Amino acid sequence: MSDMIRTLAEATNDAPKTISYRFSPSDSAAVSVNYFDFGGKAEAARLLCFHGKVSFDDVRYGRDQFRAKKAAGLLPFGQMPMLAYNSAFIPQTNSILRVCARVSSDSTLYPISDIVACGQIDAILDLDADLFTGVVVANYKERFGFDFLNNESEVAKVEGVKSNLRTRVFPAHLANLEKMVGEGGWLGGENTTIAIEMRLHDER
Repeated sequence: MSDMIRTLAEATNDAPKTISYRFSPSDSAAVSVNYFDFGGKAEAARLLCFHGKVSFDDVRYGRDQFRAKKAAGLLPFGQMPMLAYNSAFIPQTNSILRVCARVSSDSTLYPISDIVACGQIDAILDLDADLFTGVVVANYKERFGFDFLNNESEVAKVEGVKSNLRTRVFPAHLANLEKMVGEGGWLGGENTTIAIEMRLHDER
C-alpha cells in the first residue's frame, strides 16, 4: 500500500465526507462507495478495492445527508450501501462486491471464466446473508414488518431469538465455512476472492 495516495475532504453542509484513494497520481476514481462513516455493509467493498488496487472514493454520509438523499429519490431501493460506477448507481452489498471485483485488474477476485469458482464464491455470499438475516431482523424490526416486537411484552421473545442465534444458528453456519476451508484451503477458488473479503469484514 506504500504507493497509495489518500486525500480527505471533510463533510460540509452540502457534501458528505469523502476519502479518495488512488494507486497512481494520474488515476481518477473507478468507483465511488457510498455509505455511513463506519464499517458496516460497505467495509467489504472498501477492503476489496484496496486488495484489487481499485482507485475509489469512499463517500461517508451523515444521517441527515442520507435522509435528504433518500427523500430526493437518489438511492436505489432507498438504502445504502450504494456504488456509483460510470453513470450507474448500484445497490446491495453482494452486487457491489461483484462490480468492484470486475473493475479490478485482479481477475482472481471473481474469476468469471471459472464457473465453479464463481459458484463457490456466490454460495459463500449467500451463506453470509443467511448468517446475518436473523440479526438484521432482530435489530431492525420495523423494516421487515415486525413492529409489534417492540412491545414490552415481546422483549423476552426477541432476546430468546438472539440467544438462539448465538448458540445454534451461528455455530452451524460457521461449521459449514470451516468445512469448506478444510476441503480446499480457501473460501471459493484457490486465491483471495470476494468471499475472503466478506469474511474478513465480518471478523472485524
